[in-house]
Amino acid sequence: MELRQRLAAAIAALTRAREEFDAATRDLDWRHVDDGANWSILDHVRHVSHPGAYPRWIRGLATDRSFTLPSFTDRESYWAWTRQNALDVIDEQIAFARSLSDWQLTRKGRLGQREVDVIDLLEGMAAHYVHHAETIRRLSGQAVASATPHPAG
Repeated sequence: MELRQRLAAAIAALTRAREEFDAATRDLDWRHVDDGANWSILDHVRHVSHPGAYPRWIRGLATDRSFTLPSFTDRESYWAWTRQNALDVIDEQIAFARSLSDWQLTRKGRLGQREVDVIDLLEGMAAHYVHHAETIRRLSGQAVASATPHPAG
């Protein structure tokens, strides 16, 4: 498949992944999304290793005069903010993908023992987001339309 066709397919897959993620989380009641006790050690380490809310808040507050911190006063508003933030992250990735040149899409790097390029990572990211949406559906008792293998597997 030609590079631009792969990009179009990756953007379409990311858009579908966003829709899946949105649908999987839209009607979840905040009281059922986190009991506060079921994180593994990996969950905690992964949470710290990804640039999350605190770095964005610090950077935004320090560098942007119009930046405002989110205002949540309870777990329900925190859930709503977290869910919307996840959708915004996917939207940002879609917009970024659309801006990439052919040269950028073919930039190569090593991921473990494999050589990958940017387009490979975009395709993997879409599958990764769908995998999370399907996991959320399973954990919340929703029907799962398809079984997408985890992209790292």
